Amino acid sequence: MNSVDADSSQTMTLLLKLGGSVITDKSKTSTLRLDVLDRLCVELAEFMNLMPGARLVLSHGAGSFGHPQALQVDKLKKEGVFGDEFVGAEYVLRKSVRDLSTTVLKSLNKVGIEAELVHPSDFDHPRKWRNKVLDVFGESKVPLFHGDYVQADDGGKVVSTETLMHILLDENSQPLFKVDEIFFITDRDGVMAGKQLLHEIRPSDVELWPNLHSADDKMDITGGMRSKVQAAFSFARFARARIANGLELQRVLDVLLNRDDRYSEILPD
Repeated sequence: MNSVDADSSQTMTLLLKLGGSVITDKSKTSTLRLDVLDRLCVELAEFMNLMPGARLVLSHGAGSFGHPQALQVDKLKKEGVFGDEFVGAEYVLRKSVRDLSTTVLKSLNKVGIEAELVHPSDFDHPRKWRNKVLDVFGESKVPLFHGDYVQADDGGKVVSTETLMHILLDENSQPLFKVDEIFFITDRDGVMAGKQLLHEIRPSDVELWPNLHSADDKMDITGGMRSKVQAAFSFARFARARIANGLELQRVLDVLLNRDDRYSEILPD
């Protein structure tokens, strides 16, 4: 395949998500894959060095630092258990995700990527959060955000990273923030139908939907791979959208530089 010219200075903005199934072990509560996280940050730093005109907006999933804790909050809510026990579970959930975000930030800083955390739960309205992300980007820093547990009119609720990406990109179907590519780093080579990698997938490929899966679906309170692909369909109208495997050495860097075709591209009909 043709690779990107290493001296390219073309301007581009990349909105990238580090999947929770990649940077954490979702089979063990609050378990980080620090070696994978550090390696991915090195690959992103190398990409930025090879593409000096590129800008990043980064997000990450909660993985085992968020989904088990969110399931506990959801369980208590369904059982009608509130009071101190419920408030404590909410606190554990929010703190756990923030602890993960702080670790991601440290890994980025270690490789020279100047990032700033923007916690959604610090803001009382999504627009205020979005404006802060845009302010950080305008300061030539890398905004870093994550799925979170936020306050709502009817109490707290989980807001997925994909929902936040929608808030950043789109309001009333009007593009708000121009990006050139949306890139999901997952625990698979891309979207799988059984054992087959789908290089392209469109909403009309309905016969494939029963077989779409990822290793983390059973434990994912935000819907697993199916919901992520559905979100990516709507993102595809704004920019190129691809899914690639972050567990394989150099895969993310090589896909970003068009040196590897092991990924799935999400296309509109």
